[in-house]
Amino acid sequence: MKLEKLSALAELVSAIAIVVTLGYLAIQTQQNTAAVQASVRQTMLQDDMELIRQLSDYQFMYTGRSGDGELSDEDLVRLHTNILSLVRSRENQYLQYVNGVIDERSWRTYHSAIPAVLSTDFSRSWWKNRTGRGEFDEGFVSAVNSILDSNPPRPAQTVRESLGFDPL
Repeated sequence: MKLEKLSALAELVSAIAIVVTLGYLAIQTQQNTAAVQASVRQTMLQDDMELIRQLSDYQFMYTGRSGDGELSDEDLVRLHTNILSLVRSRENQYLQYVNGVIDERSWRTYHSAIPAVLSTDFSRSWWKNRTGRGEFDEGFVSAVNSILDSNPPRPAQTVRESLGFDPL
């Protein structure tokens, strides 16, 4: 009888240990998930800050998206690199969203730059040429095309308009 009581007590202690371990692992998983999400958000912010620095150095990156002005080859390369950087950054964020690392609200906030950058026929021709070459994730291309379908191209904007100082 004494052996049965010890065996039952051992089973109870084992069950409690399992529950405590599972609780500990659940807390650790939540903390790890929060840390990963914070790291991804920090990287997203750093990417955007670099893009903003590029834009502040070269005004034509706002005005050149319309294709109306004469851009030198050097300016076209800078403009291409800037748009490519932004689109690649958004592609990465889309993939993070699809994989559940960032939430829908964060993705919606960040994808709002896509129709702003690809707002003209000139910049959309860049997008069509790049996607025609298969340079981006198919799911991302589909998501961007859906965003662009609901945001038709606009005529060229002044710098004041594109920066948000004048009504569109």
